[in-house]
Amino acid sequence: IPRDKKAIFSLVYNPEFMREGSALSDICSNPIVLGSDSHEAMAIIEKIYESVHCQEVPIIKTTFETAEMIKYAWNAFSAIRIA
Repeated sequence: IPRDKKAIFSLVYNPEFMREGSALSDICSNPIVLGSDSHEAMAIIEKIYESVHCQEVPIIKTTFETAEMIKYAWNAFSAIRIA
């Protein structure tokens, strides 16, 4: 990118909640978590999920930090459930 031009991009944190061996069935059976400060970027990711037929799954839109905390809480819950 030339110095006089600015790169325009947005980040979306999309933690996965898939289990080993059942990733394909887990993609659209768990809630989808999107964390970003860009509503436009989250709308693009939503369209991607719609294109793989995940319309029935709830989408949780939040901040980066809250999306990360949701993932940590899920991992802790899963570890306790296994123990």
